Amino acid sequence: MLCSIGIIAKHYVASPNTIRHWAQRGLIKVACRTFGGQRRFEVPTVSTALAGGFPSNSTTLPTSRSV
Repeated sequence: MLCSIGIIAKHYVASPNTIRHWAQRGLIKVACRTFGGQRRFEVPTVSTALAGGFPSNSTTLPTSRSV
């Protein structure tokens, strides 16, 4: 089943930017792109790639700002 980046991001509790970053680094494979250029991912492929845990030097978003 092909899923959008938003669905993959929600499933793995990561931001779409993090999913894009992982795809650019080759940590997860983009199955195809739509005519509009949107990425589509296969759920089993992403699950297999992340089976060993999340990539160690992934981009994380801060949860709060230090003042």
